[in-house]
Amino acid sequence: MSRLTHVAAGPYAPPVAARELTVTAADGARVHVEVHGPEDAPAVVLAHGWCCSTAFWAAQIRALAADHRVIAYDQRGHGRSPANPACGTEPLADDLEAVLEATLAPGERAVIAGHSMGGMTVMAAATRTKVREHAAAVLLCSTGSSRLVESSTVLPLRAGRARTWLTRRVLGSRAPLGPVTPLARRILKYGTMGPGSSPDMVEACARIVHACPSRVRHAWSEVLDMLDLDHGVRELRMPVEIVVGTADRLTPPVHARALAAALPNCAGLTELPGLGHMTPVEAPDLVTGKIRALAAAHIPAAHIPARPDIRRPHRTRRTRRGDRMSRVSLEGRVAVVTGAARGVGELLARKLSARGVKVALVGLEPDALKQVSARLHSESDHWYADVTDHEAMAEVAERVKERFGRIDIVVANAGVATGGPFVESDPESWRRVIEVNLIGSAVTARAFLPALLESRGYLLQIASLAALTPAPMMSAYCASKSGVEAYAHSLRGEVGHRGVKVGVGYLSWTDTDMVRGADQDDVMRELRQRLPWPSNKTYPLGPAVDRLVEGIERRSAHVYGQWWLRGMQGVRGYLPSPHRHRRTARDAALRGPAGRPAGGAGRRGRRRRRGAAIGGRYGP
Repeated sequence: MSRLTHVAAGPYAPPVAARELTVTAADGARVHVEVHGPEDAPAVVLAHGWCCSTAFWAAQIRALAADHRVIAYDQRGHGRSPANPACGTEPLADDLEAVLEATLAPGERAVIAGHSMGGMTVMAAATRTKVREHAAAVLLCSTGSSRLVESSTVLPLRAGRARTWLTRRVLGSRAPLGPVTPLARRILKYGTMGPGSSPDMVEACARIVHACPSRVRHAWSEVLDMLDLDHGVRELRMPVEIVVGTADRLTPPVHARALAAALPNCAGLTELPGLGHMTPVEAPDLVTGKIRALAAAHIPAAHIPARPDIRRPHRTRRTRRGDRMSRVSLEGRVAVVTGAARGVGELLARKLSARGVKVALVGLEPDALKQVSARLHSESDHWYADVTDHEAMAEVAERVKERFGRIDIVVANAGVATGGPFVESDPESWRRVIEVNLIGSAVTARAFLPALLESRGYLLQIASLAALTPAPMMSAYCASKSGVEAYAHSLRGEVGHRGVKVGVGYLSWTDTDMVRGADQDDVMRELRQRLPWPSNKTYPLGPAVDRLVEGIERRSAHVYGQWWLRGMQGVRGYLPSPHRHRRTARDAALRGPAGRPAGGAGRRGRRRRRGAAIGGRYGP
């Protein structure tokens, strides 16, 4: 039975660092640090938890290192950092401060992500000078600030002194964990992970935890037992986002909710159903997406140090399946994004801006657009316009060109949605969906195509899973998205010979206001739950938008926000037809909005259901 300190292959195998260094903390403790990714990219600092190591962040490092400078370090006594007699919250803060000072340039900003004891490290260092200088935003994963042993549910006993006493003895045991055996995997999965964790996730965590020396595990268990960092939480002035699994037995969601209530600038709390304590391993894409979004939102370009020895290529190439796929540098380009006040449009604008793109924001929410524009790294501006208004959009196109001198990229993203039976839908609401999603996309293209023809630019039309397979209760949305897909394909054939590329972006159910609104309607939620896997899941926004950005870089004809959508293109004619959901449609006929029965009393009969609005003002 192997005693490897981490898995050697697969998505949780730690990548090789670009460089390694040893940092000396204020008390002389030596801390092992790894740096991954380009030196001139936005910085991310990763602090792992109790009994873990930098290998715990393997999935995040692998994903982020392509376009971020990822700095990961081993807490003292963990991984490759030697043990030190000093154990406590102050030494944790010392180590973080030393890492920031050694790896970041003066004034350089970074996103700090901490899991479990790593999150507690950030709280302990909240008042430290280097943390306040360098921390642009913080992500706290599965952590707490006090009363950890008292609230732990590792032991299935009623809360009280007996459970607290037994939990303290179990977590603080000096007994060695020994080799990784099937029984050891089952115990670790029960105590630290959700019931749905895959075997490779469990194996990765087991290798890391079992590699921690028993004396280190015991020493730090006493620190966690006495932990009281409530004061540090109140000193975290930067934006802080929180992630927790609902099945977390070590730091149950009660801790995350208390943190959210106490933080001066809480940017959001995400509770992940069925996930346990190891959220970066159990939900790698979501945690990575959170870090990406925080970096895009809170690290201005001015705080990314220029490093003249690193040259950024204007054009790079890579091979995929034998074909030469080119990726064009976006730096200095001008992009127009409609529906940019929220959701996909907002995050896309941020990520394009992080790549040096000048961004023009278009939408119907001027205050929100102004706020988005103010947070972008690059030059930007915003315009109020209804995408269905030909004259207004033509005027915006002229102003954008006057403002920036050219237009290279247009993303037709504006969209709305309604749900409900077609026969009982409000005709005006139904028509509005078609007008915004289909007619508005055509109006957008007509307004900006002259500029794109001059620049030989790229138009990305945002479609949907609904274009690949229709669903009942969404007739207007499905019709509009099928329409924009066909229209964009037709337009590609008309303008391709003149140097303009046209792409179609496909997104499944992605975590936006529109999808969250749909889930508030009982019928729409039930409809989605009955869809086959993987189309019945809600996917994180960050990775989907990353794929859109990559598609823009390649000027792709097809861009898929979720990996499995690509495979549906070839089998779309064989996908389940809408009649398979007739039970849901039948149930909807018997309900009113939000699942209330639609039948009237006595002779009044059934009330008419207008359809539930499930979209934001513009933008999925």
